[in-house]
Amino acid sequence: MKKIILLAFAVMLATTPVLAGINIGSSIGFATLNLGLNDNITVILGANYISTAGVSMTGLLGKVNYNLAKAGEVQPNVGLYYTTNGAAAATTTIGLTWGVLTPLTSSLSIGADFVLASSTSTAGVSTTSILPAVAVAATYSL
Repeated sequence: MKKIILLAFAVMLATTPVLAGINIGSSIGFATLNLGLNDNITVILGANYISTAGVSMTGLLGKVNYNLAKAGEVQPNVGLYYTTNGAAAATTTIGLTWGVLTPLTSSLSIGADFVLASSTSTAGVSTTSILPAVAVAATYSL
């Protein structure tokens, strides 16, 4: 399944005439590569590594943000994300975010992602949360 998703993403990138921008950054605790498909839609791919009490896991993030109307320099967005980790009993999460970014310099923006709702599944047990988290978001334009 992961190979199919990666292949589909590679085809999408190959057939997109011009990306609106490529940034590196941070979203929901993941280091990210942000690919602006146009002025309104950004595809975000991320990874993280966590090691706690001798247990190490690599997490993966797939997220799509849709930019809403700007309020001055502040760019609000809504997003849908999917995360998974490499544990034997993998934890997967799908969620909805509302976020804001504001530029500090011409290349650096900071803000926050508010997780509005999420559904997490671990070893067949699912939980749903409303407003479970807020995370720092940042992007740096390459």
